[in-house]
Amino acid sequence: MDCQKIDFSSKKSKMRMNKLASTFNRKDILRILAFALYLLGAKRQSIADFLGIPDDSIKTIIRVTTRDGIQALFDRRKSKAPVKIVSVKDKEQSEKKSIHFENDKYLYISVNKNNSKLKIPIENKVQVRTVLLSCLNSGLLKTHETAKILEISVSHCRKIAQNLNQHDVTGSLIDKRKGQQHDFRFGPNQKSELIRQFTARAITGHSVSSEKITELINEQTQSELSSRTIRWHIEKLGLAGIKISISDLVNSLKKKS
Repeated sequence: MDCQKIDFSSKKSKMRMNKLASTFNRKDILRILAFALYLLGAKRQSIADFLGIPDDSIKTIIRVTTRDGIQALFDRRKSKAPVKIVSVKDKEQSEKKSIHFENDKYLYISVNKNNSKLKIPIENKVQVRTVLLSCLNSGLLKTHETAKILEISVSHCRKIAQNLNQHDVTGSLIDKRKGQQHDFRFGPNQKSELIRQFTARAITGHSVSSEKITELINEQTQSELSSRTIRWHIEKLGLAGIKISISDLVNSLKKKS
């Protein structure tokens, strides 16, 4: 499928993006665009550079969407309507156990014919993961079902379930890495260089991948920052959200002047 003959309007694109903002969150839109570009034949790295998404994330989007279908493009934890994710038939009691998210706030687990439900706030991520993996270890769920709900790979799901069997929650599910607690390595020079490089490259259509930006910042400021740190600051400064609109703003200002 060749799209080179299609005329694209950046103005209409911005209008449509803004219109969809009330229905889809930004990450959902980026997932849809990533998968569409993949279907149209774009290379993964080109998609990653164009959308400002890490290449590993593009691989994950393609893998889970190919495996689970169109629903994998959306953050099911934020679904506005109740969505049943898993339904398992109990062979002995002929009952159905269901797991679903409701109202953007809670995970419900129904386990008996009296419709009793276990209610867990979605924001309590460690609690949600602990309960689901405990269900898996108890034989109430299968590995692929649990992995689908948690949006992780089957192998990773199996690994952390085994860890939970052998260790307490603190030792198996809680990430104890603290990371950088202060901005002493990412100071004013690094911040200004990040904004300078990101905006300049976004306006001119160059790659704004965290790897490339990291390389440029380290070169200009004699730093040794990781791409993970740069990605965190890109999100913290809200730069990821202006990639598409900044060129339109610049062109609009040029016309006015």
